[in-house]
Amino acid sequence: MRAIRSFNYPRLKDHTNDSELLELCPTISRTSVEGALRQLIKEGAISRHGSGRATFYTLND
Repeated sequence: MRAIRSFNYPRLKDHTNDSELLELCPTISRTSVEGALRQLIKEGAISRHGSGRATFYTLND
């Protein structure tokens, strides 16, 4: 999660999916990215929209 947090949030688009995050953080496994996303949602830093393959994430203001 530290690697996801440490990367520059402005690099995120209006909406970002987990595959795009994997490309931005190539040294992190899919499982770690998914865990970090769950934690960031829980903390209120991002919001999840959609489901399945159509899931994307947005930053909260």
